[in-house]
Amino acid sequence: MVARIWRGWTSAEDADAYVEYLEQTGIPQYRATPGNRGAFILRRADRDRVEFVTLSFWESLDSIRAFAGESVERAVFYPEDDRFLVDRETVVTHFELFDSSAPTGVQELRVALTVDDFERAVGFYRDGLGLPLVEEWARPTGSGAILAAGRGTLELLSEDQAEFIDEVEVGRRTAGTVRLALEVPDSAAAADRLEAAGAERLAEPVVTPWSDRNVRMQAPDGMQLTLFTVAGP
Repeated sequence: MVARIWRGWTSAEDADAYVEYLEQTGIPQYRATPGNRGAFILRRADRDRVEFVTLSFWESLDSIRAFAGESVERAVFYPEDDRFLVDRETVVTHFELFDSSAPTGVQELRVALTVDDFERAVGFYRDGLGLPLVEEWARPTGSGAILAAGRGTLELLSEDQAEFIDEVEVGRRTAGTVRLALEVPDSAAAADRLEAAGAERLAEPVVTPWSDRNVRMQAPDGMQLTLFTVAGP
């Protein structure tokens, strides 16, 4: 495995805005590149400015090339970097990483949805749900987009458990074989945003027997979404 490190500096006033900018540009693109094992933002006060470090982990230099191009030592910048950065390194540093505990199985779970109205779906998930757009393409073969959605897990349910969850959240059996469950800081507020973006609210917020606050929504493409916030014991 390879660790990739880059440093840059902003003014103290721009530090918070630059974190948001990194989370919308470089970090999602790092994580969406095949072979990436994780990407992180580090920062610290440095007198009258703030030092930033982006730290990412990769399976190999070949996987880094898929992100950075053939010149893997050259730093990758984005259009608004000039507005934020008062100083920067134009090259990155790579370290060989030794980790005998590194996972060797599945590295990313990606759910692929086929939708009737592609542009509307992109707008709904990007703007309504707030998922950062990592990549988008329009080719003679069709259109596609990848959006970052945080940590992925695969939940498997028996038919009677799926029926029980529907009963708790909606009051009747309603979902198909696939439903997206998304953890958000405030499920009720997120539901309001999605409703404004065109989603249908299937039920009001409910505190589940497992102590989550859930809201069931249906996206314009027909996909059912469970928005959940962990309420605690």
